[in-house]
Amino acid sequence: MVPAKQTKVGEHGNCYAACIASILELPIDDIPDVSTLDDGAKQASVINCWLKDRFGLSLLELTLNRETGYQWPDIWYIASGPSPKHKDYRHCMVARAGELVWNPGPEDSRLQKVATVEVFVVADPAEHMKKETTP
Repeated sequence: MVPAKQTKVGEHGNCYAACIASILELPIDDIPDVSTLDDGAKQASVINCWLKDRFGLSLLELTLNRETGYQWPDIWYIASGPSPKHKDYRHCMVARAGELVWNPGPEDSRLQKVATVEVFVVADPAEHMKKETTP
């Protein structure tokens, strides 16, 4: 993970793109800008088409409903919830193993509540396995 800062803030901030860039270790300008799309399903569709075409990956959003003490796997993922500064906006941070580890925003604040997480998954596991085992 290479931390990337968001380049736009406010209602159409790009913290989501910054988290993706951080986890994939890419420049933020390489990530599609979905910040002006008001429909979350449309945002997910654009990002997932790009991820699948470029890397064979997809992001899967999970709503949290876990008791305290749940053991998160040791993987990088995107955690999101109400913005610490603007409660009407969603904010994203990079997390790993149940810990918030990177805030791409301009301030060093934390999410008060994580509402959803997005994990990277392989779009086609069988195809991925072929690539891994091909000499």
